[in-house]
Amino acid sequence: LFDLLHGMPENINWDDESTDLDFLGSFHPDKNHFEINREKLESRLNPNAAWWIFTKKGEPKSANRFSANEARGILRSLGYVDSKVSAINDEWTATKFKLRKP
Repeated sequence: LFDLLHGMPENINWDDESTDLDFLGSFHPDKNHFEINREKLESRLNPNAAWWIFTKKGEPKSANRFSANEARGILRSLGYVDSKVSAINDEWTATKFKLRKP
């Protein structure tokens, strides 16, 4: 992913406040970061959006650890399903979530 982003135009605003997004990728180094940002990020998605959540691999067990399994537990309770997992590099993994269709 990082190699694909290399060479992108410099005038892209990666942190704009667009809404009704079809796709969102968000990096979360720990559970606190996810909890602080979840509602704001979720509010930017349209109902059919894909939300790729990036979590750190192999973090030591701690109260603030945020892994793909923690993401699944939280988002499944909010009506999301996970459909894909991708290793990004030695440090990050990504899981794709979408709202469950009625």
